[in-house]
Amino acid sequence: MAGLAAAVLGVCGCAAAGSAQAPAAQRQVAPASGALVAISSAARPAAVSAARRGSGQLVTVIAASYGATRAELTAYRRVGGKWRRVFGPWTAWIGRDGMAPPGAKREGDGRTPSGTFGFGFFFGVDPDPGVHFPYRRIDAFDVWDDDPSSPLYNEWVDDRYADPGAAPEPMDVSAYDYGAVIAYNTARTPGLGSAIFLHLNIGTPTAGCVTLPPGELLAILRWLDPAASPRITMGVGRLARRGGHNDLVGSPDFELGTDGPSLIMVGVDGSRTSLRAAAYAAGLARRQHCRLLAVYVARVPAGAAAAGGAAVMSETFEQVADELKELMFSRTAESGITAEFRSVRGDPLAELTRIAEQEHADAVVVGASEHLGHRIVGSLAARLVRSGKWPVTVVP
Repeated sequence: MAGLAAAVLGVCGCAAAGSAQAPAAQRQVAPASGALVAISSAARPAAVSAARRGSGQLVTVIAASYGATRAELTAYRRVGGKWRRVFGPWTAWIGRDGMAPPGAKREGDGRTPSGTFGFGFFFGVDPDPGVHFPYRRIDAFDVWDDDPSSPLYNEWVDDRYADPGAAPEPMDVSAYDYGAVIAYNTARTPGLGSAIFLHLNIGTPTAGCVTLPPGELLAILRWLDPAASPRITMGVGRLARRGGHNDLVGSPDFELGTDGPSLIMVGVDGSRTSLRAAAYAAGLARRQHCRLLAVYVARVPAGAAAAGGAAVMSETFEQVADELKELMFSRTAESGITAEFRSVRGDPLAELTRIAEQEHADAVVVGASEHLGHRIVGSLAARLVRSGKWPVTVVP
């Protein structure tokens, strides 16, 4: 299937504007906020304009040159009038012939359009992964009309009921397991380009779309919320540096800050999922060159003090804490990560929240519950997400 997708993407244009049918509303998920700053140059005026139009979420896709086939993708959310980084920077594939200068994108040129655009509906061959946007499930008869002479140019078409023009783009391909319509050429002006999507990476440049690996793509799709009027800015440039910081030069809407999180906190309790969460968090800390704080919270059962229970609980707590601490340091010592370990007793939600706020954590990682009411997660992950204070990653 990946071979078919590559062949399709090599011929057609990938994301666009409207649809011949109304998409259905979908479930909602709540990813969270984040750490830090900065954007880039050629797309800067459009990004600032998008910010001042009231957008609460911004995705930037910045290539080093117009001929580059890869770009840096970063996501931001607006907090208190400033933009704070949520995801990235991540490497994304773009058009096989690079990035088109503003206004220069044309049908079939193999280039990604420059500019700032909104998002249309989301779609996929696979079931809705839990997104805020309307989600359309792809069937074998669904295609995208990329024929400039067609009345349905730059629209999703069910070819059982409408003529999609000459050589329409099949949607039922593995590259479209998950994706989002980028609202480019919504006026459907013939020849200006069609089918510009943010979708799944299959390891090659595209015909104009922006692509990411599965984990990164799903994180972005689940985070984007139509209530925040998200925008995507695509262009060519580089980060402008002032005083050792990344800043959108000339824009008071972007705050100064270091390029990346300073502290990632992970909750551990010895369960398999919490240990996987710790490994995942360590990888993030290594790649982002930041501190890692592992926290073990032991819940004290009611009545534990009776009949010598307090002494037994204390001994068990210390033993588990020592084992977790030794395991964590043994696995992070060779990677160069600055790691810390803390063990406390109390309510897991209250203690993780307190420590994250006290230490100014930029992100929180926890393991998914293996059983209902598990020691450290269970509904904890959902409650941490609902608090909306940090980006929260739940590792299965």
